[in-house]
Amino acid sequence: MAACWAALSFLDPRVLTVTALLSGSLLAGALIIAMVDRWRKRQTNFAQPHEQLASFRVLYERGEMSEEEYQRVRARLTPKLKPTPAAPTPTGAAPESRPENPPAAPPPPPDTRSEPSV
Repeated sequence: MAACWAALSFLDPRVLTVTALLSGSLLAGALIIAMVDRWRKRQTNFAQPHEQLASFRVLYERGEMSEEEYQRVRARLTPKLKPTPAAPTPTGAAPESRPENPPAAPPPPPDTRSEPSV
């Protein structure tokens, strides 16, 4: 057996071929694993903060999450929510105030069709 190893040199084409194939296989495997990991992480980040907050709210309402846990999650996700833009008001003008009870709808027009005489 020792004679077999002694006969092989590191410059032997068979040794170089096997070494190159093994190194190439390891490098290809590492690249595939890195690409799959990047793809997996990208897929999990698609949920928007409002969707995440809604799902955590459901967990809290079902009792699967304590109020303390929900408040902690809510505190982390609230800054990520996009604020709804308010309508800009002209400079110096006060925002419009709407009455609490809007006016009632106007009554329907009177029926102008005449009944046929029998």
